[in-house]
Amino acid sequence: MSVGSIQKVVEIPLPISNQTVEIDCDQLGTAGETLNMFGNEVIDMKYWIHFALFYNVNRESPEEAVSILERGLLSPGSIDERCKCLNLLASTYFKMYKAPKYQANIDKKNYFLVQATEKFNEASQLNPQNLISLVGKGLIYLAKKDVVQAGREFSNALRISPNFIPALFGLARIQYSHKAFKDALATYQRIARLNPFMTHPDPRIGIGLCLNKLNRFNEAVQAFDRAITMNPNSVPANILLATIEFDIAKQLDPYKDVSDEERLANYCAGMERVELALNIDPTKSSALILLAHGFYLREEMDFALEALRRAEKYADSRFMQSETHYQLARAYHFIEDYDKAFYHYYHAIDINENHTSARYGYGQMLIRNGYYEEAKDEFEKLWHLNIKNLDVTTVLCVLNAHIGFNDSDQSVRQKALNDFDRISKAFVEDKYKNPDISTVKAWFFEQKKNPVKALASLKKAKELYERLHRSVPFELLNKMGNMAFKAKLYEEAIDHYSEALRIIEKLPEKGGYRGLTVCYNKGRANEAAHKTEQARQIYKKIIDRSPEFVLARLRLAAIEDKLKNHHKVDEIIHEVLDLDEENMEVKKIHALYQLRRGDFQTPRNLLHSLAEKNDLVAITALGSLYLIRARLIKQEHEKPQREAYYKRAVELFQRALNLNPRNIWAANGITVALAETGRMQEANEGFWKILQNCPKPEFNINYAHTCALLGDYGNAIRFYEVASKKYQHRDYQIMEWIARVYYIIGKERKDLESLETALDWTQRALRLKPDHKIALHNLALLQQTRAQLIRDAKLGQSKVGQTAPITTASPNISLPELKKVIAWAQWSTKTFEEILKEEYKKVMFDRDLVKNRVAFGNSMIGSFEKKKKELEVIEEQKEVERTERKRVEEEKQRIEEQRVAEEAVLEEERRKRAAEEDRIRNERLQEYAAMQKILYAREEKSKRRRYSSDEEDRGMSSKKSRRDLEFGVKNV
Repeated sequence: MSVGSIQKVVEIPLPISNQTVEIDCDQLGTAGETLNMFGNEVIDMKYWIHFALFYNVNRESPEEAVSILERGLLSPGSIDERCKCLNLLASTYFKMYKAPKYQANIDKKNYFLVQATEKFNEASQLNPQNLISLVGKGLIYLAKKDVVQAGREFSNALRISPNFIPALFGLARIQYSHKAFKDALATYQRIARLNPFMTHPDPRIGIGLCLNKLNRFNEAVQAFDRAITMNPNSVPANILLATIEFDIAKQLDPYKDVSDEERLANYCAGMERVELALNIDPTKSSALILLAHGFYLREEMDFALEALRRAEKYADSRFMQSETHYQLARAYHFIEDYDKAFYHYYHAIDINENHTSARYGYGQMLIRNGYYEEAKDEFEKLWHLNIKNLDVTTVLCVLNAHIGFNDSDQSVRQKALNDFDRISKAFVEDKYKNPDISTVKAWFFEQKKNPVKALASLKKAKELYERLHRSVPFELLNKMGNMAFKAKLYEEAIDHYSEALRIIEKLPEKGGYRGLTVCYNKGRANEAAHKTEQARQIYKKIIDRSPEFVLARLRLAAIEDKLKNHHKVDEIIHEVLDLDEENMEVKKIHALYQLRRGDFQTPRNLLHSLAEKNDLVAITALGSLYLIRARLIKQEHEKPQREAYYKRAVELFQRALNLNPRNIWAANGITVALAETGRMQEANEGFWKILQNCPKPEFNINYAHTCALLGDYGNAIRFYEVASKKYQHRDYQIMEWIARVYYIIGKERKDLESLETALDWTQRALRLKPDHKIALHNLALLQQTRAQLIRDAKLGQSKVGQTAPITTASPNISLPELKKVIAWAQWSTKTFEEILKEEYKKVMFDRDLVKNRVAFGNSMIGSFEKKKKELEVIEEQKEVERTERKRVEEEKQRIEEQRVAEEAVLEEERRKRAAEEDRIRNERLQEYAAMQKILYAREEKSKRRRYSSDEEDRGMSSKKSRRDLEFGVKNV
């Protein structure tokens, strides 16, 4: 819609006020002011649509248009008006989705796209045949890259109205994206016939692009020239023509035989086209990139970089941002500024991972910096994107050989050489069809402890098997499961193992021992994914098929131990020992289980006998045993015994370290002893060293414990969270530790946000273990502490019973907020009261402390209730004041309006009197002029008579004089 097509002045009836107001859109303020101006008035939807169009088009403010339209949807209107309002709202959201200023904010872009989709869908529900809704949904699907669904929407619109141009444009775009250039050309030509004068958008641009793809270059140029004839300010047409001119200047196909003079002429013509486009729109990033390209052809790199920096500033889409980074990298690469080239190549593919030219340049930079593995990955991606590119093929082959040759093992080097030969042959013959190549590549990655890349290579091998219609070996699927397991992708590992087992089920004897191994691997993956029951069933199934499969029995024992089913653990261990009663490894495992459950006496003799034989596990376990016994001694008079146990534990751990300096558990035991004997700083440093060598979750937890005790809360939280993540946030105990640290921070710093975070972690722990009484107690304590902190901060109270002075000024806390705080305090007090009941006696609570908490809570609730009543009084007073102010304001407004009306009446009367006086004055002037004219005429007439009389008198006097003269003469 053009700016001039929006009516500026509209008359709007106001039903509530029973009057009509005239609104000049040019005088409108912000959208918020416009909404406030109408208050509770219910005006028709069409007026809101009118205002929204004004904000969107005249003010170029889609955000304000959205606010207006959202209000408009609440107003009365016909179905057509509501449909129009929804479509306009959806289109505005879609416009914001594509706006340059939101390109970097992915969350906002996604929100705008979701809103646009919802509004178009609502409009379609009102009128399924609304053409704007159908086309709008088609454009949404195109934005989501769902071309099939977009095509359906455009086709539905065209079934209703075969010549609906927006739908034809959408259809043409889809045909072009599917490389159906003849069909797209026909559609663009149809649009041009339907509306020959259309220039925004211009179908001739589409015609030219299709003709160019069909190698009808002269006709394409004619189409672009025609576009410029119809619209001399067509930036796209100028840019496309400039591109063609530059292609000729570079002697690119289809222009092979071009003289130097012609190429120079084409180059100059191209630069003129670009400059013309930039004169029309100086911020057009595509034109600036083309200008830089022109300078690049002449190797004028300073000018090229300057143009590209401007293009980077004005890039209005992720595609243009990626292209700008690529062109900058290309320029820096040319002038051998490799660091900047590396930076811009990286950002180009970070924004658009399918930018093949940028990926090629990035791969070159990786090779130059010696990152051969990473470079190989990049060129493999390129090879799959563009299989016929000989440069990529060559680089990839060399990289494969180079990586193999760098391995110290001669057999590995030979294997890499064989791979190089096979890959080279496959490339030359254009039949890269050997899955073994990807399998070998996966082996390389596995040796380098990179399971993610190894898994990717194995997936490629599987794809090749399927492409060749060959059955996938279950060994490959098992290997994929192993790599996924190592990469901690446990659900994916389960899928791979399951697929392997489906193949094994069809084999003779179900694959024998190899089949059992795959089944066992699946059980381990289920365990790691915390699917304990599924893992248990798998192990039982293995034991039923093969009772001598000891590993399955031991894993089943581990599960039962974790679930505290100690008698089950003993049964399983005894069954294993029945199969092999001399199996010392199983006996050691059993001893460790017994230690863990607090049975120190039963396994002691076994561990001592094994320790005498320098069994590393037994020595470490004995150290742990003495550590636990020392920890259990609480009485002060037994302090010497406790210290003796700690000393013995450290001696055993040190002995284990002497046997194996890399025994991480012995090092951990010594560090735990340091922590428990108060040498916290040393323990903290020790745990950090252990963590550097073995980042297991247990060591993360120990390090976090010491950080918390030393007041290093940031690191404590960080390493607790690392441990929690490794357990996939399924360990409630870790969550309680995290909550405890946040609680300490909140208490020390009077920080409500930290207490909120502590509450969140405690609630998560309770969700994992709903019957956990300690967590329930902690939750109540946190709720009470939060309420207390708010009381102290906002009610000006530091002791129970003290209240801040009551005034009618705004309180520090609102009434709704206070009600929420009261609810927290009431819940926490009620929870503490529940804890004091009989069924909680088994839980080790300090009941006196809990009673104090109940008393404190009741006291605090009392002070809150008192404050609540005060706030309610204040709110009532404020409401009365607001009502009175409103009445006074309305009265002032009424008086002012009356005064203005009276002044208008007086002014009108003054104007009328002045007009009457002017009329009378003019009449008198006219009469005076007429009288003067008459008097003047009379005066003239009188003068003429006097003149005639004088003449007669002078004649008679002359005659007499002559007679007297004659008489005198005669007498003489």
